This record gives sequence, structure tokens and C-alpha cells, in this order.
Amino acid sequence: MTEDKKKDHFDKPLLAITVRDLLKALKLDQTGQHFIGTPERVARMYMELCYGLTPEAERRKKHIFHSIFDSENEEMVTIRKIRSVSLCPHHLLPVEYKSFMGYVPRKKVIGLSKVPRLFKLMSSRPIIQEDLTQEIGRALVEHLEPKGVGVVMVGVHACMRCRGVLEDGADVITSFVDGVFRDPKEKARDEFLTFIKPYLGSS
Repeated sequence: MTEDKKKDHFDKPLLAITVRDLLKALKLDQTGQHFIGTPERVARMYMELCYGLTPEAERRKKHIFHSIFDSENEEMVTIRKIRSVSLCPHHLLPVEYKSFMGYVPRKKVIGLSKVPRLFKLMSSRPIIQEDLTQEIGRALVEHLEPKGVGVVMVGVHACMRCRGVLEDGADVITSFVDGVFRDPKEKARDEFLTFIKPYLGSS
């Protein structure tokens, strides 16, 4: 997304003024070489990290689901280690995600590159990990109409690592399961976990 389109949605000058006020409140010398331009840089950063809030992002999300094709495949499709970044709404600090998605098609499959795009797009806003996981899962169910979907997101939260509990080794795992992934008599859940387990702890 171009910066001009972001400007159409976000108030960049107000963002920059807000950052200047923050630096002032922290009693930092804004004339120092490392702080000159910081308000504008931080404004651009938050505009990028919050891209998912824009009307353009919603249009791109709809475009993603145009890439659905007929297929005779009825075996599980799994995509592993999808990288995305979000913001913790409580502290506005980054959350880095490594995500996994599997689904069992029902005569329809989605273009493989579209799944990482969906995760990156829906992550790029302030949202708690629990809700993000559910929203991505429900979007896949709605548009793919599969026999089942499983989503697992592993989040590394800067708000846990840099402040408060100062837990630099912890991550957070959330999941969404639907359809055959919820049925204990089906093999889908176990198959999905077998596919992703070796990568859950890897970088």
C-alpha cells in the first residue's frame, strides 16, 4: 500500500504531533541527531503496522478470496511457518507471529500464496491474539467452505519480553478448529498436529 493511500485513512500530521508530545513528556532532547525526524518515522511505522484498519485492506482481503479454484483434492492442505506482525492493543507493542494453517477441501482450494497474504493482512492492526486466531479461522471457513480448518498461531509478545514480567523465553499459542478437525473420530486433527509439531518450537 502506498503512503498516499495510507494518508487518505490515517492522520499522519496528528500522529507525528502525538509522538512529539510523547518525546517531550519523556524529557528527551528532540534536537539531538537521533531524534530529528523521529516523530515522522514513528508515524509512518504505525501507519504501516495498522494497515489492516484501512478500506484498502478490506478490498485486498476480498481480492484474496477471489483466488479460489475447483479441485478434486480431498486430502489435507497445510501451510507452515507463516510470518506476520501485529500490535498488542494494550501497549501498542509488536507481536511477532509464526502461524500454521491446514484445511480439508470440499471441491475448492485457495491459491497457496493467498494464505500468507491473508494472515499478514489480518494481523496488521491492534488486536489480541485470541481474537485474531478466531477471525482468521472463521474467514477461511466462510470463504472456502471446507470439510474442516485448523489454525495455530504462535505469538512472541514484546509487552511480555520488554516490560512487566520480563519473560524473554515465553511464547503464546492459540488455535482455531472447525469441522472434521473437531471430530475425535476423524484423523484430521492428529494429522495436522503431526505436520506442524516439528516446527512449533523452531525459529
